Amino acid sequence: MWKRYKDFRNARAWDHVVSVVAGQENTVCMTRFNLPTWLTISRFGAALLIPVAYLVFDRPLADFVALAIFAIGAVTDFVDGELARRMRLESRLGAALDPVADKAMVIVALAVLLAYADARAALLLPVAVILVRELVVSGMREYLGTSNPTVLRVTWTAKIKTACQMTAITLLFLSATAGLTGHIAGHIGVVALWLAAGLTVISGLDYLRKALHAIENDVH
Repeated sequence: MWKRYKDFRNARAWDHVVSVVAGQENTVCMTRFNLPTWLTISRFGAALLIPVAYLVFDRPLADFVALAIFAIGAVTDFVDGELARRMRLESRLGAALDPVADKAMVIVALAVLLAYADARAALLLPVAVILVRELVVSGMREYLGTSNPTVLRVTWTAKIKTACQMTAITLLFLSATAGLTGHIAGHIGVVALWLAAGLTVISGLDYLRKALHAIENDVH
């Protein structure tokens, strides 16, 4: 145990030296996988396990399992960033994977809800808006990734949008697991998803404006 602790301290010390040499003394850049990064990666696993729940279990047990998986994944979205800041374990890898892991889990969960949710007709338009926005923003990030990697940093509007999406999806999964409580949760979940779609458009337009400005600067 003591040897592992010393290895960890030595690794952190070396990463600090690297960051100072690079002129980034105030930012610790861990070059290896760490706990926050693994928590982020776990959301990719959660995305895959949600549809598996419906293949393995019958409803309503599958709904309970999917709800638990998604809720745990949503908690890791808050925990990984908080741990990274408190433990000074921020990394480029973690920053890059975090929004992708969120998108993977949200998109898969929405696909499952469209297949199984009672209110799926009311979900079609907001789900379509969310999917189109995510594809457009991902494409812009891919295009600007090498020349302007910091232009499309995650904004607070985007973070609120993600939180709203995850809250809505959690409520929609809950709607299939209980009687009156589930009925109320379903209605609130639909409203929350429409709100998330509105925030999705707002944050998407903000990203588009920044991307077009960066492209114009590159041209000139």
